[in-house]
This record gives sequence, structure tokens and C-alpha cells, in this order.
Amino acid sequence: MAGLRPVTEIMLVDFMGVAMDALLNQAAKVEAFSGGKWRVPLVVRAACGGGYGDGGQHEQSLWGWLAHIPGLAVVVPSNPQTRAG
Repeated sequence: MAGLRPVTEIMLVDFMGVAMDALLNQAAKVEAFSGGKWRVPLVVRAACGGGYGDGGQHEQSLWGWLAHIPGLAVVVPSNPQTRAG
């Protein structure tokens, strides 16, 4: 909001619930509540999905849930070649 773009890392998408108040009730709504005067250029990065052996508690794919929040944009690689890193 002050000209910066913070990048945060949440170890696994399963922990996104801990950050949902800040994302859903604050960051995603600032632009609408300010009449377009303010934006929150925030990047939240998190691993998701199965295949790395962390069990059912840490292998969820919650991107659909996040994508349904007005004001948030979700970007997910479509294949291993497009992943970050």
C-alpha cells in the first residue's frame, strides 16, 4: 500500500486458514472499501497437493477455495515445468 509488494511464504497451503482473516477480511477488500483508492499488492506463496509424503493433513489443494474470494487472484502452475524455483 506504500509502494511495496511484500512476498510472504506459507510453508504449506493447509496453513492458509491461519491467514484467512487478514486475506479475506482485510487485504482482499481494501480496494473495494476505499473506492479504488488503495490496493494491497501482496504475494502469498504456498506449496500444495500430494506427492511429497506429508500425509493427508499437508497435501490438500485449496486453490479453488481461495479463487472464490473476490479481490484475490490465484496463480497455480499447470505442470512441473512451469513451477517457480
